[in-house]
Amino acid sequence: MKYVDLRLSRKCVKIVAVRISDHTLNRLAIVKAILAHGPVARSDLPNLTNLSAGLITQLTQALVMSDLVTETRDENARKGRPRLLLELNDAGAVVVGASIDGRGNLLTTFVSLAGRKLFETSGHFPLPRSLPDMAQHIGHTLNAAIAESGFSRDQIARIGIALPALINSQRGEVHFGSTFAAEPTPFAGPISQIVGIPVTIENELDCMARAEHWFGNARGIDDFTLVRVGFSIDAAQFASGVPRSGTSGLSSSFGHVKVAASEGANPCFCGGLGCLTAYASMYGILNSHGLLADLPFPPMEQIPERFAKFIGDVQIGRAGATEAVKKAANIFGMAIGNLLNTTSPLHLLVAVDDQKYLDLLEPACMAALEATVMTGVLPVTHIKFFQSNDDWRWKGTAALALEQLYLDDSRNGLSAQPRRKIEAVNDQNSDGNAKSVAV
Repeated sequence: MKYVDLRLSRKCVKIVAVRISDHTLNRLAIVKAILAHGPVARSDLPNLTNLSAGLITQLTQALVMSDLVTETRDENARKGRPRLLLELNDAGAVVVGASIDGRGNLLTTFVSLAGRKLFETSGHFPLPRSLPDMAQHIGHTLNAAIAESGFSRDQIARIGIALPALINSQRGEVHFGSTFAAEPTPFAGPISQIVGIPVTIENELDCMARAEHWFGNARGIDDFTLVRVGFSIDAAQFASGVPRSGTSGLSSSFGHVKVAASEGANPCFCGGLGCLTAYASMYGILNSHGLLADLPFPPMEQIPERFAKFIGDVQIGRAGATEAVKKAANIFGMAIGNLLNTTSPLHLLVAVDDQKYLDLLEPACMAALEATVMTGVLPVTHIKFFQSNDDWRWKGTAALALEQLYLDDSRNGLSAQPRRKIEAVNDQNSDGNAKSVAV
């Protein structure tokens, strides 16, 4: 038998773990409390954050001095000296969130420090030949979006970008994308050089988890796990209010845990066999039935329509389709059970892209959990299934940029000088958010 010394056959990269200080995490906790409850008095923040009044005074003073938070007098106070109310500075700096859809478009949203959508646009870029080529395309597309938005670069504090890839966010590197070579590639840095603004990149699931934490189902919950079932399957974990990654800086790849080990196991787009994604995702179910053979990879645009048709076959009782979904749901439930057994999250969110698949998946998964989860774990786990939507793209990438801005002790990209007020014009989207701005 031939043995290979992997230490010699692979390039080794020295990894330095980045620890966020308690001081910085406390500042972020205060910001989130102000976002959720503002305008809010300093005296209310101890109950909302479990932090001491003295520490809150110290941290909020720094936030006000940095133009991140504003304070106004509570004119409605009936007696005594009016209280000072804190709010995130909605007229201060701007952050930008961007993500790539399945059709080669970069969706770009400009958001205030208070999480209000100010402007959004979409720009198409050509099919990249490599990851460095993609970084160049994204940088130039962002430049076009900035020019269209009417914001000057000195008003934009940070850009957050979600990518469908294995990401080391700390180092700004892409480590694996299904259509490119699997090697660490600098990505955030080249984009930042093009746009002249600090850039943070992150994988899509960690951004979706941020969307739920800052604006959605996990608001006010600092520790939870999110699992998404869509084109593929993946998971993100939050701990102490921030995404949890390994010491290497890479997030876990739950969709690629092995649920079958035989030689005939389903192939996955990662190049492996027997991955959870290859059995229970929209891609996996369709691919295992030969329903994607006529399409080039990745078939992002066609999958939702074809999967909807497949689920329609299940609803009319077509035997092959029905058995396939039952098998997928049981395998998914077993994998979720193993996740609960190994990590025991207090809160588990399961986001499913297709509503009809969600209706079939949830009861079968819960039945499988009853059979696979250790006694005592399931009763203390809060589980919520819900249909995902594309709102996570702007909310999650904006939350990424906001998070990095508030975590940055030097407040990169911001000055202590007062900024010009940003006013939204009256042109509104259907959700009531401003579509364009005047500066």
